[in-house]
Formats: sequence, structure tokens, C-alpha cells
Amino acid sequence: MTASGLCTVANHTRSHARPELLTTTELDACGDDVEEHLGTRPRHFAYTWGRPVPHMDAALRARFRTSATGQVGRNLPGYDPVRFHRVPVRRTDPIDFFRAKLYGRLVPERAYARIVAAAKAVGAGA
Repeated sequence: MTASGLCTVANHTRSHARPELLTTTELDACGDDVEEHLGTRPRHFAYTWGRPVPHMDAALRARFRTSATGQVGRNLPGYDPVRFHRVPVRRTDPIDFFRAKLYGRLVPERAYARIVAAAKAVGAGA
């Protein structure tokens, strides 16, 4: 799949580290694993729990072209590539919902994201 150019494989840490525990060792170990299995080093990063990790900004910029947060939204020209937003597309999306995502009308998706973020916040405190 990666050889086709239609998809990429991103780094997501080796152990799905909690955001506040993210280290360069975690990033590099995952990159090594992906490179060993696929023959290419990841050029993109997806934040665990979807939460940015400010203390890792320099390390992320040095290793990756982009980093994706869990925040739902569009990425306009000039947006910080270490803080990209996502627009999740699901197999179950009705065509009108999919169309709304394409055109930036993400109200239902943002509501869902708020529910997920609240659930994660409760889990982080446990």
C-alpha cells in the first residue's frame, strides 16, 4: 500500500505513551520498527490521545513533515504542520454527512469530538 503512494504509515509511538510521557526514545523506537518492517521511515506523526505535546514540538519538527492532533477541523494554508486537525471519514457516514465534511460543515463531527474529548479527560483522571 505504501509503495503505491496512495497511503502513508505514521508514527504513533511504540507503546501508545500517555502524552505527558512522550519522549524521543518512544518516537525513535516506533520509527525503527516501521522502517524495519516496511523499509521506510515514517514522515508523519499522529498524537496519542489526539493531544498535542508542547514539550516535544522541536523533536516532532525535526523528525516529521506533519503531526495530526485529534482536533476536528480544516487545515488552511499556513497552518502549523505540527498541529494539523483531522476530518475523520467513516465507512458508515451517510453521503450527505460525507459531503458536509468535504465542504467544511463539520458541526456533527465537532459535537462527537467534544464527547470523545470529555470521555478521555475522565479517563486521564482515573
